[in-house]
Order: sequence, then C-alpha cells, then structure tokens
Amino acid sequence: MPYQWRKCSFCFRGRFIILLLSAILLDVPLVPSSKALSTRPSGPKGPSTRSTAPNGKNPKNLIQSTATISATPRAAASFSLMEAMAPLKKNQKPKIALRQLERNQAFLEMDTRDRAFARMLLSTAERRHGQIEKVLKKYLHQPMSKDRISEVFCQAVLRIGATQLLFMDNIPKYAAIKETVEVLRKHPTIKISQPKINFVNAVLRGLNEDGTEILETTTSVLDNVHPWLAREWIESYGESTTRTMVEAAMEESPIFVSANQLYRGCDDDKEENVAEIIQRAFLVGEPSLDDAKNTPELLPIGCVRIPPTVGGTVSKWPLYQEGAWWVQNPSATLPALALWSGLQQEISSDQPINECHVVDLCSAPGGKTAQLCSMGFQNIDAVELSRTRTKLLQENLKRLGMQENCNIHIEDGRLWFPDLGRNSVDGVLLDAPCSATGLGSRHPDVLTKSLDGGLLEELLATQKELIAHTVDCILKPGGIMVYATCSLLQQEGEHQMERLLEKSGGNGVEILPFMPGELPGFDDCITEEGWLRVLPGVLKGSLHFCDGFFVARLRKL
Repeated sequence: MPYQWRKCSFCFRGRFIILLLSAILLDVPLVPSSKALSTRPSGPKGPSTRSTAPNGKNPKNLIQSTATISATPRAAASFSLMEAMAPLKKNQKPKIALRQLERNQAFLEMDTRDRAFARMLLSTAERRHGQIEKVLKKYLHQPMSKDRISEVFCQAVLRIGATQLLFMDNIPKYAAIKETVEVLRKHPTIKISQPKINFVNAVLRGLNEDGTEILETTTSVLDNVHPWLAREWIESYGESTTRTMVEAAMEESPIFVSANQLYRGCDDDKEENVAEIIQRAFLVGEPSLDDAKNTPELLPIGCVRIPPTVGGTVSKWPLYQEGAWWVQNPSATLPALALWSGLQQEISSDQPINECHVVDLCSAPGGKTAQLCSMGFQNIDAVELSRTRTKLLQENLKRLGMQENCNIHIEDGRLWFPDLGRNSVDGVLLDAPCSATGLGSRHPDVLTKSLDGGLLEELLATQKELIAHTVDCILKPGGIMVYATCSLLQQEGEHQMERLLEKSGGNGVEILPFMPGELPGFDDCITEEGWLRVLPGVLKGSLHFCDGFFVARLRKL
C-alpha cells in the first residue's frame, strides 16, 4: 500500500482505517461513479478516452488538448493546478496555475457562473496553499511523489477538495467530496487506480470530520507565505502588521477601473465626469447604503470600484469597447498622480503642464502610460524592453483612443536616450521591474515563490541601473523622477532611495516629499521621509484592497 495513515489521536481513526483497508483490498469504490457529473452528451458507448499506461507514469500524458476534458469547474481547477505542480523539464519555467486555467479551453467554454466557481476554487487553493499542505500532512505518513504524474494529479485533487472543506462554507460537504473525487476519473489520458481513488475519498472524508479543528489549532495564516518573505516583512513592519497584510492577500480583491478623461461618450452640452458615467453604467437599480458592497463606488483618488456582482468577461463589461476605462488598482494610480502633482509644484508658471516632456520608462502593459495620456500630456515617450508586452501596450492604447498620444520605443530603459538629447526630460515615471510581492491578493503565486538563486540580486541591480540612467542621462536639472515598485520588500523601495541619496551626497537629487491631502485617502501612507508606503489591508474602506506599493518622488538638482 503506497500510503500510510499517520498515527494520531483523532476520534475517527479506527473507522477510517477499516473503511480504507476494505475499499483497497476489495477494490470497492467508496463513492460510485456518477454519469450525471459529466458534461458529455449521452449516446452509444465509444472507445475509452483514458490512457492504458499503468498509473499514468509518463509525464507526457499531462500535455493534452483541454478541449477533450470534461468541463466541470472542479476538473478545470484540478487540472490547472496539476499542470503547475508537475515536474519541470530542463530550463522550463514554472507554470502559474491561474494562467493555466485561463488558457484551458474547457474553462473558457463554461458559463459565467462555472468559470467564477473554478477560478475561486483555484485562487483559494493557491492562496491557502501553506495551510492546506500542513493539514494534509496530518493524514499522510509519507509525502506523495512529485515525479509521478498520477500522484501529482491526486495531490492537486486533494488540495482542491481541502479548499472546499476548509475554506468554502457555502458548499455542501457531501457534494464537495463526491464531485471532487469524481475528477480523478475525468482526465482523458491519466488513469487513476481505484485504490488511489478510494484513498483520496477517505482523506477528504477525514478532513470533513476533523480538518477544521486541525486547521485552527496547528496552522497560521503566515504558513501561506514563503518563510524568507515572512521574516523580511516581520523585520520591516512587525508581526501584527505582517499578519494584516497576509490576511488581506487571502481575500479576493475587487476590480478597480480608471476613467479615460479623453472619452467622449457623454453629452457635449453637459459637464459630466467620466468616472461618474462609469459608476452609473455599472449601477443596477438604485444606490443603497445597506448594500454598499454591491454598489459601484467612486473613490476620492478618482478610480471606480466595480461590485463583485458584476460577472462575466471584463471585455464585455459596459463601456469597455468604447474605451471609457481600463483596469487599474488604486495603488497603481499613485505614481502618475505623483508626477503630475510634482510637476505642478516645480515648473514655471508660464509653462503649461501638458507641454512637459514626460517618460514612462518601463511602460507595459500601459496603465500608467494611459494615465499620462488621460491627464492631457502631449509629449509622452513610453519605453518598454519586451516586444510581447509592447504589443499589449499598443492594443490597450488603441482601445482607449490614445495610440496617437505618445511615442512607443521598444528599447532597454537602461540604454534609451530622448530624441532631444541627454538630460532634456521634465518628468520620468520609473515603475521598475520588481518581485511584485505587493500583488498577493490578485497573484497569489508571488507569496510562495523563492527569491533565492540570485533573483532578488538581479532585480536590485536592474533597479539601480535604471535609477542611475534616469538621473544621469534622461532627467534635466529641476526635473522630477517618480520611482515606484509593487513590492513590499524595503530592499526594492526605501533602501534603493537611501542608496541614491547617499551616493549623490546632496549634489544630485533631493526628496520632493508627499504632503497631507495631496493624494486623497493615502495620508496615512506618507512616511517620515516623505515617501509613500502602501500596505495591503491597512487602509479603511475599499482602499483596504490596495496593492502593496512604494512610491518616492525626487527632484534633480
């Protein structure tokens, strides 16, 4: 028997062992196969779609067209998680489960409700990965193999099942167990033996009895974060704030959108705010203070929170195709707002601010470039190294009607020079490549990825080079640089700015501090140095869902 029950004092241990041994020895399924769970049409029996390879040993069995997979939310979530967990080939990059799901043809063909359920299943499994693994270990004497695809498949299904039993109280427990176990029969090429199916079923039944107690007594929300990352955050912000940040990352963040001030969809005779038009477009019925969560909200910073009741594909939402808005978290709006405000403070009164020459140095996918266009800047350079990401930038600007508003350069920002020559730019927005550790709510994979092996050092070196090139070669004297990262690591934020100021010795740049009231809703994020440090879960109201961000603003002397 490949699995053994860990010795423990749980009340159901005896019943579990008798049940499991009986099922394995007699090869009797604990949960009967249910044809009703399949989405395939009924008809004459054809050849089986399952592989005859023993136990799915060949990893190549994993790579199959998802169009042949039964389209159930639990199956789509399990298969995507399995693909992300599968052993990597030489030089192969790790796969991200949520991206695998979004490429799954069966998932794309589901109705809106099933897609939302599949995504919630998978994102919760990813967010709560550490706690789920810790609970499952209580049921396994030996870890399951990470090299055999059949066992990786079983692990993925166990995690999806545990997600429902431990963290999704609105799902009937019987259905969660039965339909999750049935997923093991649904893969077109990986055959799972009946004893293994029985084993997975028995573990999930055990979880249903005692899993919540184990979760509450033996796990912590910090288990869902890479240990190195948790230590760094605790050292920087303290344990209490770190727990708040991680708890916020465990929540599904709402979607926020920024208004395109160039949008011309309103009556010319009326002075209508574009953000208010967007808010009204997403409103169903009359606004209700009793149901504020499900009412679109216009934030003081200028973006709109879309209520979770708005489902379906974003590209089919109101006013999307008309180019009235783009998706952007409130934190991500701060760098462009900081640049605009800084230029207002510094440029001479006889120079219109929209005539300033500004540069978005790492511009894709285009949210901040779109902001600069929307603000009315007429001389914008958008610089991006990646051709693939530049294509996305161009598509976004075209939809928003901004493709003629800026010059796009596919170049390395560390080597790019403005057309007018060195040191000729009024303002630079440098949202540098970083670890993205502030995006845990929307991208849970960043919480568990390792920054070992020189990855962090490589990012820090790139940031230093971009900063130095901006100050030395792009920005003119008196010009404004806004440096930003979506990282919660101080090495990528505060420490980079401290190093720059120390290096310049007061002769190169100086801080242009943020002032209370300058960025509505974010006064509590202003540090003693005059920078902005936004921490997830710390602010009130809808700003609770802000991504983690660091923003610094400097003036070149």
